[in-house]
Amino acid sequence: MFKAFCHLVRLAALGFGVSACGIKPGTVDPPPGTEGTKFPRTYPDPSTDPPQ
Repeated sequence: MFKAFCHLVRLAALGFGVSACGIKPGTVDPPPGTEGTKFPRTYPDPSTDPPQ
């Protein structure tokens, strides 16, 4: 039972490790309907951030 559990944990760790790998694109198009929004932008937006 313990041996099977160890194999399951190893298989899960391998699966998570492989799924985390990937090539990230250099540029990403903005979502539809946000043509007027500038990307990337600062978060949180300083213009709507309350003064401290």
